[in-house]
Amino acid sequence: MITSSDPTAGIGAQPRPAQRPRLIQLLFGSVLVLTEEVAERVVVDAEEVPYTTRTPESVFRPASEFDQLLGGEQFQKTRYLTIGIAGDARKAAERGLAVVDDITDATGRTFWRFAGPVWESGLLGPVRRPVQRWRKRGESQVEQWIASGMQQEMQSRAIASASLNNLVQESVTDLTNNQEIQVLVQEVIQSQSTSIITQILQEIRERFISMDIWVQGAFGTAQPDPPPFRNAYLRTLILRRPQYEHIDIRNSLAGGYTGFVSRFVATIIDIAILLLVYAIGSAAITGTINLFGLSGIVSRFLASGTLASQITLVFLGLASLLLISGYAILSWYLTGSTIGDSIMGFEVVDLAGGRLSFWRSVRRMIGAVIAAIPLFLGFIWVLFSKNRQGWHDKIGGTYVVYSWPARPEEEFLHEHVAEELAEDALDRH
Repeated sequence: MITSSDPTAGIGAQPRPAQRPRLIQLLFGSVLVLTEEVAERVVVDAEEVPYTTRTPESVFRPASEFDQLLGGEQFQKTRYLTIGIAGDARKAAERGLAVVDDITDATGRTFWRFAGPVWESGLLGPVRRPVQRWRKRGESQVEQWIASGMQQEMQSRAIASASLNNLVQESVTDLTNNQEIQVLVQEVIQSQSTSIITQILQEIRERFISMDIWVQGAFGTAQPDPPPFRNAYLRTLILRRPQYEHIDIRNSLAGGYTGFVSRFVATIIDIAILLLVYAIGSAAITGTINLFGLSGIVSRFLASGTLASQITLVFLGLASLLLISGYAILSWYLTGSTIGDSIMGFEVVDLAGGRLSFWRSVRRMIGAVIAAIPLFLGFIWVLFSKNRQGWHDKIGGTYVVYSWPARPEEEFLHEHVAEELAEDALDRH
């Protein structure tokens, strides 16, 4: 081996300017660094990716699915047989190596018992001393090789790490300055946020659907049959929302009549939105009057005392009725649902399952006013109606149906099915 006499050729010394040693060191160090990185990634991935996060679209599959694909129980037995044979072969190899080790050890001790005194005798002294010098020289050479190898490895690692760090920094800089990559990252973040919001909203909807079924059962109203227009409505729904094309939407409550609890919660949401809009509008009007000093001008056109208060109340009532009516009528006519209806996942359709016309929306609003007069009895009538129609639905000729792959939460569904099976068993007995 060629060794350097330069005393600075230590661990921190600079490599020689020749191109070939630097290239060899860079390749060797890169292999070492990448091998360790891959090993660490494999271990981390194996520990951090739980089995429960597997989705049907995932590339990875559990062993049970491969068993079904490749022969089921027979493939499983073959796999176990192979593992057992390999284990026995490993144990047999270990026992064989132990036997060989014992034999060589015994042979060496027996040979040295007879050859040792002869080797240590004075007769072989002239031969023994050169052999010992050669052995020490060989051990010294081996130690030099080991030290040189450690030095070369550390230098190669340093060169490879520096090169990889520069490459990573340049790559990160290029990615951050690339507008297409920035747009892609923003889209990914938005899609993840949208997916989380959608899952939360779906959980809320499922809980209220469970409450719909429970309340209907408490009032003795049977689960209604699907509307006659359900198939045509589902085809239209899939055209409007292509993401439902790959979902078994027909085995859900989509296109079915919406329950009382979900409709009540949607109404509360709409009322909260209207109150917020009304408060903001009132504050804006009051602020404008005070800002421009119009209070004196307004007071001239209004009578004082009780009459002024009555006129103000009538004006506020008409403004509120106009706000509520306009909001509901335009929402049903333009989109088929108000904001609250959209959050809860249903929409209002006509008797054929189509979008409401403007005059049908007006008729439904008039029916809503009539339904609210007798202590809101017309809205509560949904609990007793076969098709879950209130008075405003009957007057307007409308139905309210789910517009998403609606289903109750799994826990309630299992309990509900178990109760139905128990009741059937009691009826049979």
